[in-house]
Amino acid sequence: MRKIITQILFFSFVFMGIFAFTRFLMLVNLTSESQNSFMVYMYGLAHDMRTFSSAFLPLFLCGFLTYFAFIFKNKKIKFMGGGNY
Repeated sequence: MRKIITQILFFSFVFMGIFAFTRFLMLVNLTSESQNSFMVYMYGLAHDMRTFSSAFLPLFLCGFLTYFAFIFKNKKIKFMGGGNY
């Protein structure tokens, strides 16, 4: 499960890097204003971060909750009887 969590974080950073690079290229090539381009760039990055957090947060939360699965595992065995007894 740690591999899955690291993959989610890794792909989030990779996608953020790709989107930041393409946003930079679009600002340089499509807009001639240099006065507000930094703020447009920062607002775009904030929008990308909100998009990724809404997309990957459920997966990240499920991966994080599996660390606490051992708490429920013992209770289930005691409740169910545990096998051939």
